[in-house]
Amino acid sequence: MAEHQRLTATPDQRRVLRRAWPHMRPERRGITLALLAGAAATATTVAVPAVIGAGVDQILQRDRTGLFTAVAALTALALLRLVLFRQSELLLISVGERVVRALRELAVTRLSWAPLRFLERFRRRRPRRPLRRPAPPHAAASCSSRSAST
Repeated sequence: MAEHQRLTATPDQRRVLRRAWPHMRPERRGITLALLAGAAATATTVAVPAVIGAGVDQILQRDRTGLFTAVAALTALALLRLVLFRQSELLLISVGERVVRALRELAVTRLSWAPLRFLERFRRRRPRRPLRRPAPPHAAASCSSRSAST
């Protein structure tokens, strides 16, 4: 019979992306769109200093129409950046939720097919650490003195 992998409290963290990629493969389009939106938003951020510089040049040349054009371009860049970053964020959130849901469903499916002796072997009878921190000694003493006085 094949040797089963042992479950540990701290799973192996090496090559996580390589192991996760097959599960993210159906979401390649969403990941690509999110990365492109993020790159476009970053490009708008990089363009801001150039537009500000053009606006300063227009001020020095006392060209009001050129200044208004630079202000309009700066406003458009700021709005475009806002929209692109938000779109990228929403795409990454939705892709991440779909991947996690698929992984959760895969885990449930695999656990439902696991033999009972496998599940019983890794069941803990009591937690290793207490669920709550113990009360400090002086707090316990004050509680007991209150209950004794009533």
